[in-house]
Amino acid sequence: MKVLIADDESIIRMGLKSMLQELGHSVFAAKNGKDALQQAERYVPDIAILDIRMPYMDGLDVAKSLGNRRPIPIIILTGDANKLLLDKATSVPFQAHLIKPIRSSADILAAMAVATKVFREQQAAVQKQAAAETRLVAQKTIDRARTLLIAQGMDEEAAYHFLQEKARQTGRPMREVAAETIDLHQAYIVFEKKHQLSIDQAAVYLQQLSDEQGVAVRLVAKRVIAIDKAIQIIMGQTGVTAAQADRFISQRAIEAKRPKHVMAAAVIKSARK
Repeated sequence: MKVLIADDESIIRMGLKSMLQELGHSVFAAKNGKDALQQAERYVPDIAILDIRMPYMDGLDVAKSLGNRRPIPIIILTGDANKLLLDKATSVPFQAHLIKPIRSSADILAAMAVATKVFREQQAAVQKQAAAETRLVAQKTIDRARTLLIAQGMDEEAAYHFLQEKARQTGRPMREVAAETIDLHQAYIVFEKKHQLSIDQAAVYLQQLSDEQGVAVRLVAKRVIAIDKAIQIIMGQTGVTAAQADRFISQRAIEAKRPKHVMAAAVIKSARK
């Protein structure tokens, strides 16, 4: 196991390094918080033992930075005088602590075992939460797509079957099919507003654009949506009409020798800043 240790007291640092090496670990020693982050970037340790008090950055700040960059098990090294500070550090991602002076390698082994176990449990909980959130987003996307299909005349069962069958035929997750359905519907609305087309006519027109541009229908829909969104942004910012905003984007695209949807994306990005 690769172990990063950081302590500004050379006697403690070297003592820790010696104990860990005797236990068969590869050890990288840092003399302050800044050095610890540099060592972590260079050697990518499996676990870190960080003194709570160090120059430049203390152990808690280093633990936070490591947690943001690449989470690993963290052991905070502290003296009795700093134990109260450690107890208050509830938002810092560390999994175990050691009290100085460290008297035996058994203490280190115990702390490493605890830190590793707690870290794995925390990571499993994070992954479980992320999976739950992904499922929730997917379900909301599917529900929205079903609502749109029902508004177009399907009953609830038929709408669900439509999404399910399309997912099966295309070998894609149902969530992706639902997202595509939503994108197509939004593009149909743009065509209905801009060209007074029915949904069926808009679907045919979108397919024609897809064939002409040689790209997937959904990609064309996304481009249509982006251009319409950029038009709305320009109208809101300048008070011009939709036609004027559309011409502005077209002219900028010609001048920059870039596709119109790329210029629209630039307008949207600029508006988010």
